[in-house]
Amino acid sequence: SYTDGSTDKATMTVTGAADQKADPTATTATGKLAITRGVTVTGTFNVGAYATVSNAGNLDVSGEMYAVNKDGSLANSGTIDVSGMIKVLDKEISKTINAAMYETTEDGNDYIYYMTLSTAIDAVVAADIDEIEICGTVTVDATDNIPSSITVNIPADATLVVGTEDDRNVVLTVDDGAKVDNKGKVDVLGTFVIAVEKTGLKGSGDVISDVYSTDGTSATYTNIY
Repeated sequence: SYTDGSTDKATMTVTGAADQKADPTATTATGKLAITRGVTVTGTFNVGAYATVSNAGNLDVSGEMYAVNKDGSLANSGTIDVSGMIKVLDKEISKTINAAMYETTEDGNDYIYYMTLSTAIDAVVAADIDEIEICGTVTVDATDNIPSSITVNIPADATLVVGTEDDRNVVLTVDDGAKVDNKGKVDVLGTFVIAVEKTGLKGSGDVISDVYSTDGTSATYTNIY
């Protein structure tokens, strides 16, 4: 665990299970971890009661991070990249965080989850939730589909990237009955397919691709590579 006033001078990696703890008798925030350069979480990291984690550098979460105690906090003024999962109680993490986000209620408490888009899709389908929001820049690096009844919202300051420079064979399909509400940007390095264009793609944002085609019902945005 990390004790009062811990500050990373270089970089730190959390590989096992770790807790940011305060004095067990505390009634105000006394356990503090200030991230000024870099922390990578590959294991499980819990922010306990009366503990604070503040990120002004780079926090990379490929494992799991929990800030679910009402008296603990995770504050962000830097960059958080999520390829694993972060779960927080009730309050959205300040920008910049690069992740797909959804909200849910569990046992009477409101929680917010951050993870990859693929993982978020599986989670909301299982939990009967119908909305996901893109935060920052989220890359789809494996072929996937957005199933019927799910809406993916892309705010004005967010970008959804389909495919990568190294893998342009990635296909993201918006199924009939699903929707992408794009007020930001979709950057197509692979292929982006909307099964029913009229209902499946909304918003005033940009879709950037080399090629656009339609058969009158579906639409395909793709590359020339």
